[in-house]
Amino acid sequence: CRSTAGFSLEYPNSGRALTVTAVGRISFKKPTNGKCFAKASIESSTPVVPLSTSTTADNNNSVVQTETINSASTTAFIELSSTTLILPDSVPPQCISYTTITDKTRHVSHPHYIWCDNAVFKSEPMWVRFSGAAGTRLTSGPMEPFHCGTQGTGWYKGIYPTSIGATTSGSVCYSWPGNVCQWSNKISITNCNGYYVFALPAPPACFLRYCTV
Repeated sequence: CRSTAGFSLEYPNSGRALTVTAVGRISFKKPTNGKCFAKASIESSTPVVPLSTSTTADNNNSVVQTETINSASTTAFIELSSTTLILPDSVPPQCISYTTITDKTRHVSHPHYIWCDNAVFKSEPMWVRFSGAAGTRLTSGPMEPFHCGTQGTGWYKGIYPTSIGATTSGSVCYSWPGNVCQWSNKISITNCNGYYVFALPAPPACFLRYCTV
């Protein structure tokens, strides 16, 4: 008989009474007075094909699962659920494991003090993230000495990575009276999708410091 969804899935002979049948979540109307809404068939009923399941994905990372019902007259597609999968961007380990520095005294707006980053960093580069009062990145372009809580002000001479997960390398120069790059050392910077992390070694001398904005 015609299903409650409107698809003719069974064709009993005219006048033959059937009990209520269920396939998956599709129920069928019981014949009224032994009569069906669908045209009678030669046999008492046609076989009901089992449900088959398929999964498809669109360009928006949306996964849709459908079930297909085949009958002698039609094919029906029933959407069960639609779930959007938001996958995190692939980022390197340093974007998850790093040291956070919020020291406001290394900001470019801070006056001169006699502090040195040799007390903070070692010869082996350490991944750090600047935040809060410290700013979020190393200052770019020559800095006047006697700022950022030190004498020799460290500024980044290079480019920041623009792609998420990308890492670039460059140099940090330290300004001294009469020379904007009296000392220098190599560093690396990684784009972590909304913030940067820096692989910083100890400066080559004292009193030198990485300056932030």
